[in-house]
Amino acid sequence: MTESIMQSCIDDCLDCYQVCIRTKNKCIETGGKHAESTHLKMMDDCAEICLIAANFMMRESDNHAEICKLCSDICLECSLVCEMFEEQFMKDCAEQCKLCSDSCLAMSGDHKMQEFSKSDIEAQSTAE
Repeated sequence: MTESIMQSCIDDCLDCYQVCIRTKNKCIETGGKHAESTHLKMMDDCAEICLIAANFMMRESDNHAEICKLCSDICLECSLVCEMFEEQFMKDCAEQCKLCSDSCLAMSGDHKMQEFSKSDIEAQSTAE
């Protein structure tokens, strides 16, 4: 995996973190359905997992792919919920969450391929 691909994913995660925090603040100001606790908690979850994923990648943790998979799932869920609102700031949040989800999914996919190859090698070693 190239450093530029990981850096792009880190950037997407940090951008998503910022967008979710700003959108959450706008939702609180807007009130109504925007300020329902389940919606606000989802945006908090999305923002926090994005920070965590970026941190794991920046530290080059061996566990970054698993965190990126979780980040992808949470970002996708947040994106789908934000898409249901009509306001542009909600659409913008949905778009950034989807971008981050796709980027993190690609990071986790690379890891799964590495794990598959690693297990194949281990299986061959025990067979010999």
